[in-house]
Amino acid sequence: PQFTLETSDRPVAAPLARLQAESGSQVTNRRGETITLAEMSWHAIRLLDGSRNCDDILDRLVELVDKDVLVVQTNGKHVRDLGEARTNMSNELQRELGELSKCALLVG
Repeated sequence: PQFTLETSDRPVAAPLARLQAESGSQVTNRRGETITLAEMSWHAIRLLDGSRNCDDILDRLVELVDKDVLVVQTNGKHVRDLGEARTNMSNELQRELGELSKCALLVG
């Protein structure tokens, strides 16, 4: 099974994992293992089809925060300011992409 440990400019998640993420947070990685995704990773993995760069993905995640679909917290408090949410999620997205690659979920 092919996967990458590097995060590209336009990340691509394994197609099966993207499909499985449409119906829940448990996905199968390229090693055949079941992985339970954290909330942000669950929303992000569905966007990782290679057509978006990290800024585009972040824009879509901020839209989800604006619609109260995705909750961002800082020090246990719900962040409602979209600028603050974007700043927090920017660092978190990079960390989550790294975790997805370590979990054998990224193919490009």
